[in-house]
Amino acid sequence: MARAYAVFANGGYLIQPYFIHKSSMTAAIRSHSPTPPRAGMRALRVLDPRNAFIMDNMMQDVMRYGHGGARRALSRVDLAGKTGTTNEFVEPGSPVTNRRW
Repeated sequence: MARAYAVFANGGYLIQPYFIHKSSMTAAIRSHSPTPPRAGMRALRVLDPRNAFIMDNMMQDVMRYGHGGARRALSRVDLAGKTGTTNEFVEPGSPVTNRRW
């Protein structure tokens, strides 16, 4: 799932996810363990960049205006999120609707 959603954030490029095993901060210098390849360098484009931009912006709006609002305290503009899905099945054509989105 992380790899699939990363396509939106990486402009339509498929990037191999990686773990950060160690992170340290000394004397205001931050160091992390792997150095992954950047999007566009040996990465396969799997989605039109315009579609990736639209999806990324919609997911950023979840953080700005939706349920991710509490994360605004991080003061970052690059956060994106996904809303939950419903557990209630409604038969197509049924007059019953789920008003909680």
